[in-house]
Amino acid sequence: MKTSLRLITLFAVIGTTKAEAGRVSALIGPPSLGQGGSNPVSVPPFNAIDWQVHYVTDHDTEFMVSVIPGFFLGKRWRKDQLSIGFAGGMLISTNGLGVGLSQSLSWESQPFWTNWRFEAEYRQVIGYTVLGAEFPYAIRLGINYEI
Repeated sequence: MKTSLRLITLFAVIGTTKAEAGRVSALIGPPSLGQGGSNPVSVPPFNAIDWQVHYVTDHDTEFMVSVIPGFFLGKRWRKDQLSIGFAGGMLISTNGLGVGLSQSLSWESQPFWTNWRFEAEYRQVIGYTVLGAEFPYAIRLGINYEI
């Protein structure tokens, strides 16, 4: 637990120097729990486990928060409407807390209002908890707003 908190603090100190305006995304979708496949989205989607929020600065530093897979800080690279991201942080799973690395692949639509876009994302985490290796993933859809 102390190691996880130290890593999060380190990532936050490194990443906050570039926290200028960027994009905020709210995505919903079913995460996998532990080693298994994804669960169905709750209907209506009020279950916090289905939600993910991430903030990407104009320097493409990404802050991602969700119940599963956890809290991550990383870097995002864009090419047209596709982006990939790599991050490190605190893994949250059914087996407890741990540390992990995250990778993501995202697609964004063209703006449909002034600053609004649809977004689809696949995120895979490789991490380690007290009980061993974990590989949670999530496929989520939602919208983002360019600040």
